[in-house]
Amino acid sequence: MSATFLASATNTLWYVLDAYRIDPDPFYLAAGLDPALRNAPRARYPRERFWSAWARAERVIDDPCFGLRAAESWQPANLHALGFAWIASRSLRAALERLVHYLAIVMDERRLRLMPDGEALTLWVEPAEADHQIPPSAFDAFWALLMAMCRYIAGDELYPVRAAFRRPEPPCAARFYGYFRCPIEFGAAADLLAFSQAAVDAELPAANPELAHFNDQILTDYLAQLDQERMIPRVKAVLMSDLQAGDLSAERIAEVLQLSRRTLQRKLADEGTTLKALLEEVRRELALRYLEDGSLSLSEIGFLLGFADQSAFSRAFKRWTGCSPTGYRENAGGYQGA
Repeated sequence: MSATFLASATNTLWYVLDAYRIDPDPFYLAAGLDPALRNAPRARYPRERFWSAWARAERVIDDPCFGLRAAESWQPANLHALGFAWIASRSLRAALERLVHYLAIVMDERRLRLMPDGEALTLWVEPAEADHQIPPSAFDAFWALLMAMCRYIAGDELYPVRAAFRRPEPPCAARFYGYFRCPIEFGAAADLLAFSQAAVDAELPAANPELAHFNDQILTDYLAQLDQERMIPRVKAVLMSDLQAGDLSAERIAEVLQLSRRTLQRKLADEGTTLKALLEEVRRELALRYLEDGSLSLSEIGFLLGFADQSAFSRAFKRWTGCSPTGYRENAGGYQGA
């Protein structure tokens, strides 16, 4: 199963093209995407085909900041249960935690992170080797859309305390500053938005715990169904159980899954990842879990994750998150729901 997008989430491209009075149908059809599936509740598009459609739109639209217009397309229904759970969240923090928790439903990826940073809460995307295949304006659209989602529930007065984007500063940078209304670093090491703790913890007027939990259950069931169909969760399960065993080679993992090494690598490539990347992801996820639990020392966590010593673990954690294990533990928090 190749990496996919929730089809309705791609309405962003549809609405942007329509805003420029360009017929979206030919862009979808040329990429092998059926436009009729755009609003089907569980329909999915192959990720590479969607990026192909987006790249074609980027070439046709004569506007270096056209991705910002994605903000105009935000509707809760585009994300179905996730959209309805989002608008029912008790706070912006809860909404962001929910988005991070269920993002794989939208785009088969789990690279969106939340990190406490002093008086701010930072939402960032962990860079990946394949990011060069994604049209630059698609990243603009992602962050503009996310900002629109936040303002939808927290009010138009909401603004980040800072933003950073890997893309070079565009000739239309004034439109970025005008939209995000905060200091922006272009050419940064990672893409991120940071909000004040006060802003993310304010109670939202439309909070509805019952509606949020109802949609959470729908999302949980759908995520479980997706995981059964994908290779990534199966490989991660093996890695988690064998971290301390020492042999985490492709041959060993393939043997456990009753596959050839080549088949394993091909299936992971189809889902946009590698065994090395999944090992890093598993170690990172477990490290965060252990640090939040608080009952294990750093040396014990390093051992459980298969690192040679505590310093090796600390260096890896700093690379993953930008902060030390001790710093993260002091500010740790987890997804609470509602």
